[in-house]
Amino acid sequence: MSRHNSLNTSLLCAALLVVAPLHAQTLQDPMQPPTAAGAATTQAVQGDSGFHLSAIRIAQGHRRAIINGKNVTVGDIVGTARVVAIQSSTVTLQQGGKMETVALLPVTIKKPVEAPQP
Repeated sequence: MSRHNSLNTSLLCAALLVVAPLHAQTLQDPMQPPTAAGAATTQAVQGDSGFHLSAIRIAQGHRRAIINGKNVTVGDIVGTARVVAIQSSTVTLQQGGKMETVALLPVTIKKPVEAPQP
């Protein structure tokens, strides 16, 4: 009888190993830069510049940034612009003789809400 139970248990385990991956979801790494489709969506929201700055890393004298999903350093080309400088919260690009600064976080000024007058 125990051999029969052992066989049933083995078959059940084998069936679960075959079926379980079919129901598994693919997990995405949250630290990965946006894909081309995601970058295009954020570019449309970003505005006229066409550049989306996702991250800046400054460590041991090395400065890197992720612009439009591309890992760049000073001197690299992004689209038609050259990376001129990488600061702690901005990246300066040169495009067609003009300088453009892309901010990591948009500058927003919050105004206090006024209470309605009675």
